[in-house]
Amino acid sequence: MAKKLPEIDPFGFLPNSYEDRRRHVPISEFSEGTKILFKGRPIKIEERDLPNNQRVLLITMSGDGGSFILKYLHYSPYHIEKYRRSGTISLWGAPRRERNYWIFYQPSIPDETGGVYPIYPALKGIGMKTLRDHVWDTTKRLIPSLEDEIPASILSQRNLPSIADALHAIHRPSEIPGKFPFLRLAYREIYSLKQNLISEEKPPAPIIDIDVRPFIDKLPFKLTADQTTAIYDICNDMASDNPMRRIVIGDVSSGKTVVSQGAIYACIEAGYKAIVLAPSTVLAEQHFDKFSAIFGKDKVGLCTGKTKTTVAAITIGTHALLSRTIKDVGLVVIDEQHRFGVAQREKLVQGVHSLQLSATPIPRTVNLIYQGAIGVSTLSTIPYRRDVVTQVLPKGHSSHIVSHMKEIIAAGGKALVIYPFVDGEKGDYRSVESTRDFWDQAFPNKTLFVHGKSEHKEAIVAEFRTSQHKQLLIATSLIETGIDVPEASIMVVSASERFGLAQLHQLRGRIGRRGNKSFCYFLYKLPESEQRLKILETVQNGFELAESDSDARGWGDALGKAQSGRLFKLPNMSIYKKVAKWVNEDTLPPSQWHSDSNPS
Repeated sequence: MAKKLPEIDPFGFLPNSYEDRRRHVPISEFSEGTKILFKGRPIKIEERDLPNNQRVLLITMSGDGGSFILKYLHYSPYHIEKYRRSGTISLWGAPRRERNYWIFYQPSIPDETGGVYPIYPALKGIGMKTLRDHVWDTTKRLIPSLEDEIPASILSQRNLPSIADALHAIHRPSEIPGKFPFLRLAYREIYSLKQNLISEEKPPAPIIDIDVRPFIDKLPFKLTADQTTAIYDICNDMASDNPMRRIVIGDVSSGKTVVSQGAIYACIEAGYKAIVLAPSTVLAEQHFDKFSAIFGKDKVGLCTGKTKTTVAAITIGTHALLSRTIKDVGLVVIDEQHRFGVAQREKLVQGVHSLQLSATPIPRTVNLIYQGAIGVSTLSTIPYRRDVVTQVLPKGHSSHIVSHMKEIIAAGGKALVIYPFVDGEKGDYRSVESTRDFWDQAFPNKTLFVHGKSEHKEAIVAEFRTSQHKQLLIATSLIETGIDVPEASIMVVSASERFGLAQLHQLRGRIGRRGNKSFCYFLYKLPESEQRLKILETVQNGFELAESDSDARGWGDALGKAQSGRLFKLPNMSIYKKVAKWVNEDTLPPSQWHSDSNPS
């Protein structure tokens, strides 16, 4: 009984590679390491014993212009019989030059020759030729029903094929396809998603059209050019009843908070209320103090799990705000948006303007940014140069790092050590509580411990911030946001592989916040984690790290709730970055296209 073939999506089930088997390459054209189609006639077949109790199959072949050797370390009786019965035979493999001989290790016997053949991800029990034919049969049936939704003028401008030609070039190529057929498939996905986002109905937001210059003029410091531009862009967005969806992206200390305060000034001057959602009580309380200093305590309220003041013109709070109903809201500011779920954010922003603040946006937000569904204001200027040296090291370097911590603490600095767990030990991974004795002995009377189960965590964090004697804080990642300690100049993160890149960057942002020379050590246990983590040594920009996180985790679902995951069909996210830019530009007249619109 023939095996039932699975349903195939020709837009998503794509080749991993292609094999060009149009021509047999003669011995005179062999090139080391390059896979080729070649042929020869077996003239000697022998098996030999190896010192490690293995056997090797050696086949000497007579070819066009000389001889060469096939070497199989993994073989079966099938291989021996195949070569014994064969005359001239076609093979596929990469030659290596050894002792004046050309040798092919484990060459394969191709199922077809004479063309270019896609190699798909293997499906159990289905041969590659059968799979190839099945994919093409499915594609042929699909093509007549496809409508090319992209105008011909755009396809011509972008040098993209029709959707039918793209599928043909990918699944039944006459030559190895370049990037354009794949760009065409990505364009189709992004274009469709963009149309859905445009057509999505949103309730109108209040029109907030206020001159924000009085706010800027009264500030006790001069804004950077980036901050000024961001505030005016936000105010322009809010001057329409089309709900603003904008994110302010900037690293630690780039001044995201004062930008949000400019937007809030416009909101409350227009007679509407503003909400600020913070991910932790510590950060909410810090915001309360900062906003009160700018706007006055009578205009600022606080809503956390333990504190609920009356609703004011500006209400600052944590997740506790999600259970309250506040009327006449014009603007919602969400700080560190990656700490809240999609549903939590969407609950607050219906019929209002929405401003998100982040150093490291989640993959889903990166997705929306590239599609143009969210406006972006970037703060690239910091009042001082951050000087943080980052090292990614295996955990065996702990004693050297402790010595470094002692030097810094002796000089009056402060240190942070982060563990992934509150208590217990999971394998070789330590926790805050399991290391308490070690840190108390290493730094007597200087150490504080805090985690999610601590009874008075806000007070512990406040003591670390203000105390001259408590110079070391051992914590979980709850201090990812909300710790502003100018003297903090060294951080150690244990088991860094347990954290995402964006989260590690947020943790690193707790040190060097006043330009002081600082050191960050990311320790890992698993060797395979090193490559992913090493980017932190050279990249200090949060958005670049967010892009890397997005590439690794997938971009999430723009129309749904998933914040990450591979919801696009193609595996290469860089293709979508390029195409999303094109789709956004193609909603403008050609005269406004950027000069780098065409691919190179």
